[in-house]
Amino acid sequence: MSKRSILLAALAAAALATPVLAQQPAPMAGTAGAGSAAAGDWTLQPALVKHVAPRGPELAAAGIKGIAARTGRQRRDIQVVTQFGPAYFGWPKGAVPAVFEIEVEAANNVEVWTTGYASADEARYRAAIDAVIPDAVRAAARVREQATRPKGGR
Repeated sequence: MSKRSILLAALAAAALATPVLAQQPAPMAGTAGAGSAAAGDWTLQPALVKHVAPRGPELAAAGIKGIAARTGRQRRDIQVVTQFGPAYFGWPKGAVPAVFEIEVEAANNVEVWTTGYASADEARYRAAIDAVIPDAVRAAARVREQATRPKGGR
């Protein structure tokens, strides 16, 4: 094999592996239901789904497919996945971090997944979600603007 063939094969392998490596672990659908979960187990939270569902049309209209919130240990713990690309930002000031993921399938189909959730924590999760959603909508608008902005050139 020539050096060029090896290089092309390596580039092709890297291109195929990148999407797999970039994916986050999916919530564990088999453990759906409210209640406590062991650390690392993702569970669907119907109480939080009821809280977020009215915001589904707003999230879908903004082009948001998902929001992943982490524990506040990084500068940009919130990841927003939109149809135009990702956006990242830190926790809003005054918000108490909570680990959750919101998946927006459609305007009327929203899921909220958490780890280590207990019904006693519902108010904390609701407050964290309410703090993150407005910033997520603004971040999605910025991503959309950048993606749809006419490019310079001839």
